[in-house]
Amino acid sequence: MGKKRITRVTTRSGDQGKSRLATGRLVEKSSHSIRCLGGLDELNSSLGIAVSYITDQNVLKAIAEIQQTLFDAGAMIALEGESEPINIENLEDQIELENKALPPLLEFVIPGGNHGCAHLHLSRAICRRVEIDLWDLQKENPNYQTLAVYLNRLSDYLFIAARKISDDEPQWRGPKKD
Repeated sequence: MGKKRITRVTTRSGDQGKSRLATGRLVEKSSHSIRCLGGLDELNSSLGIAVSYITDQNVLKAIAEIQQTLFDAGAMIALEGESEPINIENLEDQIELENKALPPLLEFVIPGGNHGCAHLHLSRAICRRVEIDLWDLQKENPNYQTLAVYLNRLSDYLFIAARKISDDEPQWRGPKKD
């Protein structure tokens, strides 16, 4: 087993509204970095709920890899951009593969379906918010652009995965025509 990374959960270092990044820099808990880290944690946790309802092995395999990548993304932010770049190509390949097998949409999908599908839609919405937060952080540090693009693709994948495992795909009626 590797080096112990977490030896204490309660450190009290955040009791004054500040948190320390992995680089050692002390930042406000309301900073872009901490917001992004919290959002990535929320997204990863949401995916953890989704997988408890999903049986499709290809989707489960993809999400397992995505969850690892989200931890890599958190490390990138905690290290203030000084880490290996995030690989987007594998996710793009998965999007292409899964989308080919789906019927074309006539309108927007109304989130829901079964539990797994609904949780993937929730994860997609969380992902979009985290991406927005990350674009703000990227203004401070251009090393995050690839990660922001990854999150953009990830929301696409989560939409496609939700469609794939849905047992019912209600669509918006569209605007009323006079």
